[in-house]
Amino acid sequence: MRFHVCLQSNPNNCVDNTVFVHVSNSGRMANPTTELDPLNVNIAPNPSEDVFNINFNQVLKGKVTLDVFSMLGQKVYSETIENQKEHQLIVHSLTAGAYILRISNNNQTISKKLIKN
Repeated sequence: MRFHVCLQSNPNNCVDNTVFVHVSNSGRMANPTTELDPLNVNIAPNPSEDVFNINFNQVLKGKVTLDVFSMLGQKVYSETIENQKEHQLIVHSLTAGAYILRISNNNQTISKKLIKN
């Protein structure tokens, strides 16, 4: 059994630290490159005004869902891409602030924090 716990530090109502903890019933530590980030995603620039460049370590086969959530948990943006290694996430319509990008491909899901200026 595996699950992820997200702990957030909110001093002065500002999300500035997010820690993802991987827990498994085997008691072993997760490999942070392959198990905590199975899609091996790099996002730059972050923070950004409107465009985030998403780079995967390899072409992801099939459909990949990109969902952006506000810090209140509301889905504010969603799109699906296919068979890409790089993608530009363009979020002109979002206001400045912190967001969570959830990337899902087959049985793999990873969440990354986005900061929009």
